Amino acid sequence: MRVIWNRAAAWLVGVSGLGVGMALAGPGPGFSRVIEHDEGLRTTLEMVVRAYQPVHGSGPTIYLAAAVHIGDETFYTHLQTILNGLDVVLYEGVQPPGQGRDRRWGIEKDDAFRAKVTQARAHFLGVFLEEFRNHHGRYPTSLVELHEGIPQEQRALLEPALFDAWGRNFSVSVVEPQLAERRRRGGRDVQSAERPIAYVVSLGADGMLGGEGSAADIFASPAFPPSAFDAGERAQGIQQRLADALHLEFQLVRMDHSLPNWRNSDVGVDEIQRSLSEMGAEGQGEMLFDALGGQGLTGGIARLLVGIVGRSTSMRESTKAMLVDVLARADELLPAQEQMLGPLMEIILDHRNDVVVADLKRVLEDERGVRSIGIIYGAGHLPGIERALIEDLGYAPAGQRWVPAITADLGKAGMNVRQAKRIRESLRRQIDAQLQRGQR
Repeated sequence: MRVIWNRAAAWLVGVSGLGVGMALAGPGPGFSRVIEHDEGLRTTLEMVVRAYQPVHGSGPTIYLAAAVHIGDETFYTHLQTILNGLDVVLYEGVQPPGQGRDRRWGIEKDDAFRAKVTQARAHFLGVFLEEFRNHHGRYPTSLVELHEGIPQEQRALLEPALFDAWGRNFSVSVVEPQLAERRRRGGRDVQSAERPIAYVVSLGADGMLGGEGSAADIFASPAFPPSAFDAGERAQGIQQRLADALHLEFQLVRMDHSLPNWRNSDVGVDEIQRSLSEMGAEGQGEMLFDALGGQGLTGGIARLLVGIVGRSTSMRESTKAMLVDVLARADELLPAQEQMLGPLMEIILDHRNDVVVADLKRVLEDERGVRSIGIIYGAGHLPGIERALIEDLGYAPAGQRWVPAITADLGKAGMNVRQAKRIRESLRRQIDAQLQRGQR
């Protein structure tokens, strides 16, 4: 068991900067944290969604959403709820060879487009309505009361969602239960204790009650959650296999990237291969894509380890605990991988950052009516993107929201607190060894 653990730990630390690291690009300073429960027996990796606003003048609110591409389903549902209502979302996703520019860069923002964005914003407001009720014991009577009744650090995240996509304020309505209604329980009459129902309402394209199509009223309520997102065909790369083995979800499958306000902002496989060829490092690209696709020697080793991981609850929870701790220190691991892999990491990290920053500037310059922009990327990219926001574009952090991404429970693996601490210390030594190799 210990031999398997050590091999799995070494593999996971390695791929955090290469195969899985490309999608699980680890958190830079301030974009992730680990929360310990039960003296470290349970651990939760949390990722941040941070809002930025201009220091001087006006401009859209920009959200940086720190992603891990293998995580709990609730993590992706929460991110989807936050991002869907933004005017523009730039997302990470290396494109297949020969695929051109995302067509949504030129999409017409007609009333059908605005209706979809408005519906997503209404669902996001519903999340805040429910949190307000949980804290205050009742629903707010207005959006002003909602805004003033949530934590200060989250107000900047809420503000772009207070308006529908036509620029009009949402309204809030609360329907009280019929307390006079009585029901028979155990041979006696009891008063119904049904809770109030809150609604968020937009009057649609025409700004009037009723209507059809894009002019129809749009509403959402915490009492009626949106349908589960249809993520499309399942991928079968090593990341999907690892997600399945850990009973987690793979972001590119679980999240819906097809919405009209979402735009791919990344390089293509052919561009990566061409750049590596120009640098004389073709072999590194082949190794990377073999690992991600489960092909070749590297991919074969990865498939074997993933198969071992999924065989028992003990291995599954132990590996999830490793994943939590690895991602918590990936801001150290990524620079070490850059020392070891050179050209490959330069493209994976630096060049892809340049692409998304250039796309962001394009939106700011060409789409003046945009009020909110989201960027969802592997969190290892975000320190560089944040630096561009602050130093080049004059933005500053204005609020944030932490979202649980992965929870591991070593108690389910049959361990006690002392054993859990020993296992996690073993992983720390593996990470330290990886860092030392990267510094040579």
